[in-house]
Amino acid sequence: MGLQGLKFISHVHFEQTVYPTGSFTIGQIRAGDMDPRKVTKQVFTQATTAKVRRDKGWLVASFSDLVHCVAQLGSHNSRFNLFFRGQNEDYLDKKNQTKLYPSIFRPDKGQKRLHNNVVRARFKKLQDSMKSLRANSHDLGLLFSPLSIHNEYWLSLLQHYGICFTPLLDLTQSLRVAASFALLNLETRRFQESGYLYVLGMPHLHGCISFFADDGMTIVKLQSVCPPQALRPHFQEGYLVGRWPRTGAKQATDNFAYWLVGKYQLDNTSADFFGGDFPPIPADALIPRDDEFRDKLITLFNDMG
Repeated sequence: MGLQGLKFISHVHFEQTVYPTGSFTIGQIRAGDMDPRKVTKQVFTQATTAKVRRDKGWLVASFSDLVHCVAQLGSHNSRFNLFFRGQNEDYLDKKNQTKLYPSIFRPDKGQKRLHNNVVRARFKKLQDSMKSLRANSHDLGLLFSPLSIHNEYWLSLLQHYGICFTPLLDLTQSLRVAASFALLNLETRRFQESGYLYVLGMPHLHGCISFFADDGMTIVKLQSVCPPQALRPHFQEGYLVGRWPRTGAKQATDNFAYWLVGKYQLDNTSADFFGGDFPPIPADALIPRDDEFRDKLITLFNDMG
């Protein structure tokens, strides 16, 4: 089940059973008494994904410090290909552990459980949407792509533009993009006081659409898969990950929190997390307002009802 039982090196909160007497406390770092860059080596320890999922998230007060933390994380875990995901909230399961499910396997807002009939209905809509996208590709201005023989080509467009729920999860290899998404309120298009950034240790890619039989997943590089007129995926340096082979039912391995190697809580209470040297990516760049391809997609599916 992913990296659940595999140990790697990660930031975690202080525990007396792990850290020797005299280690810096998380309170000292939060109060600004210690520079996290000076204590990074002392606060790394062996951990499992279960431990990282239960952790509250290592507190980071600036993008510069986040770069240093992730640099250490990557150096200690070189066998992994690091991907990032930013969220405004840390969604937890019944055991208070982080969960990262693709949209098709998430309960509706306000609901605690996801029923099988809802999943089946969502997959039915997804299949119908993929057929419609293929049938109307010419009207959308989609030129022939050798990758269009793969379902992932069409799934990527539906997922990234939010046309319907899909079994794919958005990731990026840009730390700045992920940090911007973690702090950006998409409704107000303003940056908020806190957010969460997740680091996932994934296999190394071998193609535009990479299939990993041993790990039971596929990873899609959106820059190569999405057409050039689809602006959003290119601005976000996006990737998609999903279970492979897919089925129409929810499984434990659809939870990509099992691949977590790092979890960071971003502190932007002073509105200076990014700072002058590392400005955030503005909302209009991450989610362009003027996106002709998005407008065509929305019009197509609105006309279909």
